[in-house]
Amino acid sequence: MKLVYWPIPARAHYTRAILHYHGIDFEEVIQDQASWPALKASLADKLVFPNLPHLVDGETYVGESLAIAKYVGRKAGLNLTCPTALALQDQFEGFTGDFLEKIIKLKFMPAGEATDAARAEWKAGICDQLKPMEAHLEKNKFVTGDSLSWVDFYLHTVFVYIFTLVPGAKDVCPNLMAHTDSLLAKESYRKFYDGVNFAVMPCDW
Repeated sequence: MKLVYWPIPARAHYTRAILHYHGIDFEEVIQDQASWPALKASLADKLVFPNLPHLVDGETYVGESLAIAKYVGRKAGLNLTCPTALALQDQFEGFTGDFLEKIIKLKFMPAGEATDAARAEWKAGICDQLKPMEAHLEKNKFVTGDSLSWVDFYLHTVFVYIFTLVPGAKDVCPNLMAHTDSLLAKESYRKFYDGVNFAVMPCDW
């Protein structure tokens, strides 16, 4: 497999996390701005919307970051079958996506007092917003219980973004932190994680 993305820990990181956690061999291609237009044009007949990140697995091309993470999750054996577990997975996908989109929206707001105020308000209130997830993880090792799923890597990644921006979230949300630590206990993933600079896009504000 070949995963293609910019040199930032943003929308491809949760897929990278799954791959490294499970020790799946893949080629990480760091895309540069100069050659992207030509590559994008070459993907017109392979992807519905040529974009980054995208994954190439033999003859299979996958675009859209969550679709890529789910595809890789299935390759890694993260295949839930219980309807209740699947419902939880889907709900947490939505919850987590909402948090991520807010972080990205705040990142790209124009400089000024209104942006400063919006960012400060988000930082002051984010731990309260996480309380339902925190309570859920008090009773569950992973999102769906004892079974790891792709959405655990999505939630973990977004929580890392949150405590990069609000370091106190580590202490205020101990169950979310324990969830992250349980993934980092895997040496193959920890080694990769320790080499990532999270204080860049989308967390450089």
